Amino acid sequence: MIHEDFEVKVLGNGTIKSPLKPSFQPEGLSFGFIGKDDRILFDASLEQFIHCQKTGEIPISFEQAGPHKLIYFDPAKTKVAIVTCGGLCPGLNNVIRSIVNQLYYQYNVKQTIGIRYGYEGFIPSYNHSVIDLTPQSVDNIHRYVRLNFLPKNVTKFVKLGVIDHTKLEQNTNGLMRQFNSGNKVIWK
Repeated sequence: MIHEDFEVKVLGNGTIKSPLKPSFQPEGLSFGFIGKDDRILFDASLEQFIHCQKTGEIPISFEQAGPHKLIYFDPAKTKVAIVTCGGLCPGLNNVIRSIVNQLYYQYNVKQTIGIRYGYEGFIPSYNHSVIDLTPQSVDNIHRYVRLNFLPKNVTKFVKLGVIDHTKLEQNTNGLMRQFNSGNKVIWK
């Protein structure tokens, strides 16, 4: 592995000023913009530091995530799709909620959709509908396990023991089932 293996190809230089406004706290800025040269070291050990210092190698590092001053797409004209793949992931609903709220309130993106059934949801012949994601629709998503983002064959998860069907109780409206632990599962 070398440094160049971890360089991310970009679309070019951003040309649109970010709508983000840094918020000031008594201790200073609560966040700052990321520069193109901001990186996170893969191996921050003293041994690796000494090795790179002796050999002149550039340490292996990752591009730092975060907001940029100039962005590629005009948020007011942007439609965002969120797709999740790979099955159950604790905390993923919190991530989806945060992304939707950040896009809406900070970037002024008014149309965000959820793609159902992973990558299969992108294939027109499957005819899967999308889910409109708004701050209102994701307000309590962190309290639920949304099975409509999982692969279609949910019974596979029951058979594998990931979802224990003996702990599911049907609600009166037939749409909601609840784990004994209190997590709610929405069937759509």
